[in-house]
Amino acid sequence: MRVVIIGSGLIGRCWSVIYARAKQDVFLFDTMSSMLEIAVKEIDLQLGQLNQFDLLFNQTPAEILKRVQTIDTIEKLHELFRQGIDHIQECIPEDIQMKTKLFLQLDDIAPANALIASSSSCIMPSKFTENMKTRNRCIVAHPINPPTTIPLVEIIGAPWTDPAFVDLAMERYRSFGMEPIRLKKEVDGFV
Repeated sequence: MRVVIIGSGLIGRCWSVIYARAKQDVFLFDTMSSMLEIAVKEIDLQLGQLNQFDLLFNQTPAEILKRVQTIDTIEKLHELFRQGIDHIQECIPEDIQMKTKLFLQLDDIAPANALIASSSSCIMPSKFTENMKTRNRCIVAHPINPPTTIPLVEIIGAPWTDPAFVDLAMERYRSFGMEPIRLKKEVDGFV
């Protein structure tokens, strides 16, 4: 599976580890090259720490890190989407306007079959997906911290999210080594 992670902060780095550890091809996107350089170093450091506790599922840090590629331009992201992406994990700051703008952009450029997940810890998906044409494929997948050692993720759909995409999310997060918790409706604060 090919996964794009948008945002290379702490949660984006953790998702990179989780997906790459699950043997997925990871493309970590950030428009700031310096943030991506820091992210790769931090991911490598995190893999070393997880290795000390035998949490790499019989893989070496180098094997996992090799599955993480970085992208620093919109043009490269567009090209990646044209080539095909299965899963998009948004990890930008908790700001409704920023998330709304990003999700509207993804609405136009993301492959039609791609599941689009936000890592939001407190913003319900209906707040930033309402005006999308393909809002039926959007969810929140909020990890419990630290996600690389506590494999719990809350899965929340908006009222218009297609249940088939929620089912797909549940299946995928299990395949990534997570234990998904499905919320039947949006509630403040999630679980």
